[in-house]
Amino acid sequence: EHGPDYMPALLVYQGSITGWNHIVVVYVNKQPKLYLNGTLVRTGLTSPKTYVHPGLRDSYGIGGMNYGYFNGLIDEVRIYNRALLSSEIQQHYLSQAPGPVAYWKLDEGEGTTAYDNSGNGNNGTLKNGPTWQSSSNCISGSCLSFDTSAWKYIEVPDSSSTDTRTNLTLEAWIYPRGSGGSEGVSTILVSGGNGYYLSFSDSSN
Repeated sequence: EHGPDYMPALLVYQGSITGWNHIVVVYVNKQPKLYLNGTLVRTGLTSPKTYVHPGLRDSYGIGGMNYGYFNGLIDEVRIYNRALLSSEIQQHYLSQAPGPVAYWKLDEGEGTTAYDNSGNGNNGTLKNGPTWQSSSNCISGSCLSFDTSAWKYIEVPDSSSTDTRTNLTLEAWIYPRGSGGSEGVSTILVSGGNGYYLSFSDSSN
């Protein structure tokens, strides 16, 4: 979570990750749970805030913004306005399932737009040149490579379709390749204003 002068880590997990990993954070009644490759690995603290939601104002980014940038590959990013069940998360890890309010397949393979495949029009704009990768490097279709050389990310305008209150799910496939920046933080998905902040520390992955 983060907001003006507010950025506590409600959930911290220490472990090593290499290669492609399926990462999911689920909020149930304002309490986050972290799933790694289909398995629940950590339950965090309950948020003291009245609401927990992915977008309140401003834009949000895939691959990082002000607090650290991701160095590696990202594919199949989704946001749900409900808390996924553990069985659904396992299904996503093994295959795919419908229902997100924002879904960036990142299969375009060219251009500067990452289209939202949920039907809600949450299209993103590639900033500072994240590079498209061929299918041999990705989970499904194309994917995007990010690094810290020019603060590369995808900017997505705020949308009412992603507004929720206490239950939500953030999901992506990630392939870390190095340090995310001077702060030692690799950001996968972050909202502007008061909202979520999904990242990992490079010191412990």
